[in-house]
Amino acid sequence: MKKISVFLAFMLTFLFSACSSSMFDKLVEAYESSTKELASASSNDDCDRIHDELMEKLYKISQDYPDWEEIIQKEGEDSENVKKVTTAYKAWNNTLESATTDNHYMFMTYCNIPNAIEQITGKGASKKTEETKESEDTSNDLSSSSSDTNIDEMLDSYEEYVNKLSDFYAKLKDMEPGSEEYMSTLGEAQELEGSYQDLLEKCKDAKGNFTSEQLQRYVEITKKLTEAMK
Repeated sequence: MKKISVFLAFMLTFLFSACSSSMFDKLVEAYESSTKELASASSNDDCDRIHDELMEKLYKISQDYPDWEEIIQKEGEDSENVKKVTTAYKAWNNTLESATTDNHYMFMTYCNIPNAIEQITGKGASKKTEETKESEDTSNDLSSSSSDTNIDEMLDSYEEYVNKLSDFYAKLKDMEPGSEEYMSTLGEAQELEGSYQDLLEKCKDAKGNFTSEQLQRYVEITKKLTEAMK
């Protein structure tokens, strides 16, 4: 899930792109190197590390060029420098989108959801072995009402986050990048980050296995998230 909020943060950073040739070069290098590293990431920890390192690079660049707003007006959105950064940015974004399924898998296994791969890919989603069924029944008997409540609260936070994310993308879809309306709407990303942090806290509190109903709810919310990212 974190990859999904990273996308929004980088949209804000992209506005600093038209500051100078040197800054453009730095932005392109930052995106390209991070994209290459992300493509070969093998764990959630690796993705988090790559995210944090790129954010540090982009923040430093923005601090090195405090007059970016004035320069962006002189540069123009159709300049070659802007096109280079746009290409690098899109490559990063495409890598994030292609990693979405892997991210769902990591989220599910982190929360101890059974048959994560099968549920995500749809393979074997209609099947349930006797062993899995017995394990689920046993888990349900042993789970306390507190654990069930924690999982439900986590799903509530997940659904709230996805709903806000879907609305956010819907607003941006028909706007012209760089326009006043577009830039104003980007400010809502901060609220999304707050919802994401709340979701992470709920994930930490959720213990035990999901029931069939909870798992089905997760899958439905995830479908909505996938649609929003298209």
